[in-house]
Amino acid sequence: MLPDLVANELDARSRRWLHRADDHRAFAYVRGRDFVRASDHTVWAHLSDGYLRSARSGRRIAYQDGDVFYDADTREPIYYQSP
Repeated sequence: MLPDLVANELDARSRRWLHRADDHRAFAYVRGRDFVRASDHTVWAHLSDGYLRSARSGRRIAYQDGDVFYDADTREPIYYQSP
């Protein structure tokens, strides 16, 4: 049991995280090209062709420029990715 807890903690520390630009809180973690919502561990979005797309509808949520994601409509920064 303890080795599993340690492994899970190390895995969480080594993940890349998507933070909200407004309050800098971790919102989702990156698993391959998927973004998994931290609150309920469900796939929330996918990265495809430089766009963050809703996992449910495929709608463009944001576009990526470096480590920053900008709202697809307003072009305001809404998320950033930790290194």
